[in-house]
Amino acid sequence: MKSIMLPKSQACVCMILIPVGPEYFPECLNLIKDKNLYNEALKLYPPNSQQYKDISIAYGEHLLQEHLCEPAGLVFARCGAHEKALSAFLACGSWQQALCVAAQLHLTKDQLAGLGRTLAGKLAEQRKHGDAATVLEQYAQLE
Repeated sequence: MKSIMLPKSQACVCMILIPVGPEYFPECLNLIKDKNLYNEALKLYPPNSQQYKDISIAYGEHLLQEHLCEPAGLVFARCGAHEKALSAFLACGSWQQALCVAAQLHLTKDQLAGLGRTLAGKLAEQRKHGDAATVLEQYAQLE
């Protein structure tokens, strides 16, 4: 793979990301990760593009590494990576967000009940007993 020369300023780097062409996108994505240019790079691609989704997933994974699970879930959800979003929301006990994303995944009734029990357990661990009771009552009903 041919290496491209990049200016030192982050703003200049972002300005060249689109014109270099799709054959250089993997190298650009590595640059985005290395220089933490996620927000700047996302502004340069249309939200429905594969590049936008790839950058968003990389950004969400970066946020997870920083233990920022809820923002990671939002980034994943925004780009349509619903399973990753659900996992991130589960990790932080964000039950409303997790259930919203679960609706996008078209879970079966049994899967939704299992998710409700998992969420309730996570919430109980976080001493959010009222939320845990709400989730159990509304989503984890036994048949």
